Amino acid sequence: MKATRVRKKATLCIATSIMLLSMSCADNPETNSTPQQTQVAEDVSSIAQLSDFKWLAGRWEHAMADATAFEEWTQADDGSLKGKGGYVKGTDTMTYEVLSIERSGDDILYIPTVMDQNDGKPVPFSLTMAANDSFVFENPAHDFPTKITYVRLTDNKLVATISGEVNGAAHSEQFELTRVK
Repeated sequence: MKATRVRKKATLCIATSIMLLSMSCADNPETNSTPQQTQVAEDVSSIAQLSDFKWLAGRWEHAMADATAFEEWTQADDGSLKGKGGYVKGTDTMTYEVLSIERSGDDILYIPTVMDQNDGKPVPFSLTMAANDSFVFENPAHDFPTKITYVRLTDNKLVATISGEVNGAAHSEQFELTRVK
């Protein structure tokens, strides 16, 4: 029971950061892409800039039955984004993960470090698609999620999706987040 709760919390946190978003465990990120997405994925490392993600800066929340999940992002001087995800229940706040979006060589990486998962080590996801209002990061070697997607609906709303396989079946979770500051 406790392991199930921890997994649900971890999944929600990754999603909120998430959200933080994905649908495929394929080794080739283009397998489930449309022709237009494939073209973007092939060119993404040469055209995407860290400044493309600045719209994510701020505090985003997702109301749940007994708590509020949050992601909070700030843009650093070098253009990278640093964040954290967690929950607020009553007057208690629990930070569950530390997040970053940063450049590493020619790649842009989304790096969550989730407490109680992966021995507390960061897990990098590579940018595979970027557009004005959305981006996708993938790591096909990770158990779940293998894909994290963010889609900006308005200046103050976004949908984060995490996806991959759970027990051999495709699985995804979506979270609608609202900017609160």
